[in-house]
Amino acid sequence: MKKKHEIGEIVCSYLERFPNEYSRTIARAIYKKYPKLGTIESIRSRIRYYRSSNGKYARMTLNDTRFVDYDIPESDMEIREDFILPKDANDILLLYDVHACYHDTRAIDAMLDWCIDKKINTIVIGGDFLDFYKGSSFMQDIRKRDLWEEIEIGQKLLKYIKEGVNPRKIFYLMGNHEARWDRYLKVNAPQLIKFPQFRISQLLNMPGVEFIEHGRLIRAGNYFIGHGDEFGGRSSNLISPARTFSLRAKANFIGGHFHKTGTEPIEGLTDEIMFCHSVGCLCGLYPEFMRYNRWNHGFARLVIDDNGIGKVSNIRIYKGVVAE
Repeated sequence: MKKKHEIGEIVCSYLERFPNEYSRTIARAIYKKYPKLGTIESIRSRIRYYRSSNGKYARMTLNDTRFVDYDIPESDMEIREDFILPKDANDILLLYDVHACYHDTRAIDAMLDWCIDKKINTIVIGGDFLDFYKGSSFMQDIRKRDLWEEIEIGQKLLKYIKEGVNPRKIFYLMGNHEARWDRYLKVNAPQLIKFPQFRISQLLNMPGVEFIEHGRLIRAGNYFIGHGDEFGGRSSNLISPARTFSLRAKANFIGGHFHKTGTEPIEGLTDEIMFCHSVGCLCGLYPEFMRYNRWNHGFARLVIDDNGIGKVSNIRIYKGVVAE
């Protein structure tokens, strides 16, 4: 106790003399003069205690607040937190890349017909349900629908799908095309971006739909669900997006973004096999900017058992017909 008191007195005297020095620099100076007080790191820890840099609990026990400071400025770093689906969301329909109002009506009706006799209780929209063509930074055709028309068609289409499947809940993960809306507001109307009325969730105004921000991952059982652009890379003509997912996720993963159906198994040293799936799209296959591509229509179903183990059916649609 006597030594601890002695260290405190010496530390406080140095903090009075050198209030703007880094804690490590002061610790070295004290150690050089008083090597028997302890290691540089233990002295630095005591300095951080008096500067209230050792966390919330340490601050609660601090009586002398003369030297309260922080060595490291507070950070605006974002922490990634996965969105955990509730356990009763265990029969999930996954829809990707609808791109309203450039959706393919035959593909969507084929998907809904397939769902009729299934016990699907949850829909996960994996991003790019809306296209936001007029929010794009690319050259635009003024003759195409404006932003409000896109949103209105997206609203009607979401209602059509909801009524066709009748799930308990819909979870809507934003994709890179929904991110166009935020970018549009930042560039053209920055003062409006804080208004809740201009959020996509409010513009679509659909009860029973929970919206999840772009870039976040969803956890459902032992599977991660993302849009597919989380790992970087912009090429929409990848030979195997599922393999790209497997190399980067190294876990059970389902994504879209590349408009192509595919599955890639991953086998580790423990003989555990994981699967990465890329899911086909529900939009038109021949857009003006890419008439010839490797896209296909499709959707997926994820069923999770009582042990949290998921089984994926990654389903193609060919010319308006489900091909299982």
